[in-house]
Order: sequence, then C-alpha cells, then structure tokens
Amino acid sequence: MTCARFLAVFGVVALFVGCSGEGAAGSKTDGLPAEVDLIGSSSSDNVESSGTSDGFVWNMSKETYLNPEVEYGSMIDSRDGKEYRTIIIDGMEWMAENLNYDPGQGGSGENKYDWSWCYDNEPKNCEVAGRLYTWAAAMDSVKTECGYGLTCSPTLPVQGVCPSGWHLPSLDEWKALFASADNTAVGFKLKTMCGWEDDGNGDDSFGFAGFPAGCYEFVYDRFIGSGGLAYFWSSTERGTYEAYSTGKDYSERAYSMNLYDGSVNASMFYTSRYDGYSVRCIKDSE
Repeated sequence: MTCARFLAVFGVVALFVGCSGEGAAGSKTDGLPAEVDLIGSSSSDNVESSGTSDGFVWNMSKETYLNPEVEYGSMIDSRDGKEYRTIIIDGMEWMAENLNYDPGQGGSGENKYDWSWCYDNEPKNCEVAGRLYTWAAAMDSVKTECGYGLTCSPTLPVQGVCPSGWHLPSLDEWKALFASADNTAVGFKLKTMCGWEDDGNGDDSFGFAGFPAGCYEFVYDRFIGSGGLAYFWSSTERGTYEAYSTGKDYSERAYSMNLYDGSVNASMFYTSRYDGYSVRCIKDSE
C-alpha cells in the first residue's frame, strides 16, 4: 500500500513553541545527543505562537501507516467495540494505534480539563489518528483524583482511559521502550514510514507506528502539529518523579513522550496537563 505525504496546516513557529514549546524546539535541533532519554521542562504557558490549523483531515485509513513487514496482534475495546492492532516489544504488549475512546466531556467549570478532542473537531481524524486527551482525561480523574492542579501518587499501573486489562504507560515504561531501541535514534525507529512532514518519516522497525497526530493547545484553543509531531501521555506527574526540594509547584505538569518531524530522536518532558495529547496503552502483566 502506497504511503501518501500529507500537508500539515500550521506555521513553523507554532511547531517549535506550540503545546510542548521548549521541548519541541530543543528536540528538532541537530545538537541533541543520540541518547534520547531526556528529562526536562516543556511549556507553552508564556509563549506566543502563530500557526493554526484550518479544517485539516487525513484522507487515509489507519491501516495505511502500519508497517506491512510486522506481524501485529489485535484487541477489541469492549466499551465501544473498536479494534486495535497491538505489538509486543521486549515482552511488553503495546497498542500500535492511538486510542480512540470517547469518555464524554462536560461543558465548563471544574470538568473543563477532562476533555478530549478529534483533531480540528473532525470525526474522521479520530478514526485515523485517535483522540487527543488532557492528562486528566487520560488518567480518568473520576477514579484516580489526579486531575488538573491536583498532586497525587496513584497506584501503578493506572488504567485511566485505557480498556480493561490495559493501562496508561508510566514514565519508566516509556524509558523501557527507549532502552529497547538502544536509546539511539529512537524517534526514527518508532515513527511511521509515512505521514510525517519535512522528510521526517521513520522506519518503524518495532511496529510501534508513531503517527503525527498533532496536539490540542488549550491556552490558545487550537489544534496544531498535524504531520509534524506526536505527543503521548504518561501516568507520571512531575511531582511524583522529582522531589519538591526546589520549592516550585509542579502540580500542573505531567510527563509525555514526544516525536518530531525534524529529528530522528525522541524525548520525554514534563508539560502542561491541560493540552490534548495522544494515548497509547500497554497490556497489564499477567
């Protein structure tokens, strides 16, 4: 099946600073080391960016970007009947597609950070690239009480928005995936073989199929990065990974794993919880 090249409707500046601002900018440079286990800060709170999206729709099926050389498994989400391809990497079974489960969302007030979206609010984009979730929605804050602005120490694994028997990856589980790729050119090994801008496609040697779903930038109420970036939530908040010795409040931050079109590397950063990122789930241990 032929892979097409897709237009990402956003400005270069927006790609650098939108959603994961400093992290995106740093990881697109050639100066990053091949060892991509990076732990740093990433926030767009105080950054102006110029790019926006406008009616973007992927005119492809989700099967198009899967690696035809890989033997995938499958699982069915009993909540809505959706089927997902899966892949085993070093004994860990990952979803090879972004989650597309709609947990529902409220209108305003205390639940406004529990939302999820289709890119550009186009249902077709959810079918191809999955939904974009706030961290609270990904964590399923109704059960975990780990919503926006709350510091918590959830018991791992956290099922969150994932199907029964599956869970949201912790930061350590993302790091284990990096280690499976020898911590070298991780982005290239995890990205899909098509769909990325700026010659950013990978070889998807693990069958992970990291697709450039873009993200939702809550502060500016816009979708950016289609074709140029992929951000995936972890269940690890900033406060539970590092001590509060600095006296800083990290209750608005959680860690994500990030892929970019202009780099063979990948990264892990703490970022604003209220932006909309993709979700991949891991099967629970037997």
